Amino acid sequence: MRLRFWRRPESGPATPAVRRILVHYHIYKNAGTSIDATRRKHFGPHWAAFDRSAPAAIIRPDELRAFIDEHPTLRSVSSHQCRPPVPTSTGFEIFPLFLLRHPLDRIGSIYRYERKRVSDDAGPEMAKKLEFAEYVAWRLSGPQGGIMRNVQVLYLSGAQSSTAKPWDVQADRALLEEAKRFLASLPAFGIVERFDESLARFQRWLSPLFPGIGFFATRQNVTSDVSAPLEERLRRLRQQLGDTVYELAERSNALDLELFDHACRLFEQAGGRAPAPGGNQAGK
Repeated sequence: MRLRFWRRPESGPATPAVRRILVHYHIYKNAGTSIDATRRKHFGPHWAAFDRSAPAAIIRPDELRAFIDEHPTLRSVSSHQCRPPVPTSTGFEIFPLFLLRHPLDRIGSIYRYERKRVSDDAGPEMAKKLEFAEYVAWRLSGPQGGIMRNVQVLYLSGAQSSTAKPWDVQADRALLEEAKRFLASLPAFGIVERFDESLARFQRWLSPLFPGIGFFATRQNVTSDVSAPLEERLRRLRQQLGDTVYELAERSNALDLELFDHACRLFEQAGGRAPAPGGNQAGK
């Protein structure tokens, strides 16, 4: 199934009769918890997290649509498990939030978080048993590597929404191109490594649509030192992993690295321009 993408509208924002819903598609370890903290403060009881109890669950667009329909006072949703494409409805209009991150910079955050996480899942158990390089080599040696192997290409392409076995999908260049087109269709998106600028863009885009909303920096669930430049963090990562495991991580994320470079170029091209305000979308 070929995706039809979320598009900028030609006729401006939704009419007041249409419920506006801010949906944060929260990619794991992409600074999304900090975004959610501000959303909860603004929307209060009209904010909700929507994830299944099974960590590996995938929530498809029709399931997100049903969840919103079932909660008529809902104004904002956050989900690790929802996947594009963005659903449409005659009763509401979705404004999607995405943050992307350098795929290798995610790796250290995943390990540190998994070491702290209390769970019987294999990931936290192995993180507590293994040193960092050993853990990354284990993750990337088989099917358990799904959370750190071309994650953002698979996520943005929507490929995991259209199959009965979403974690069996392998990223390829066709899915990379789907992810690029989807990214280009968004009025605004964020880059974790340029977090403050990303918040400013979200503010310009969404404040006319959600009066009183505020995007401000807050450090929640932070498991890495993001104050150092990216190049320095990657240099440290290579030292910690060693050349062999670091290069395995690069090969395993070659498509995500290309997507991240593309996202950075789009981010630069957008500059200080205010994103298109509306939220109509083509696709389901």
